[in-house]
Amino acid sequence: MTVRPDSRYGVSKAFGEALGALYADKHGMSVTCLRIGNVGPKPLDVRRLSI
Repeated sequence: MTVRPDSRYGVSKAFGEALGALYADKHGMSVTCLRIGNVGPKPLDVRRLSI
């Protein structure tokens, strides 16, 4: 799936994931990237409802 960030924050997240992939490929490392979703008693808006 193509990465399509919609903000500078998203670009920084995509960069971190790509950097992890680079190290995994070049150095045989095992890399895990976690995307933590919304945490709260209820979603505050439509965007948070989707996560």
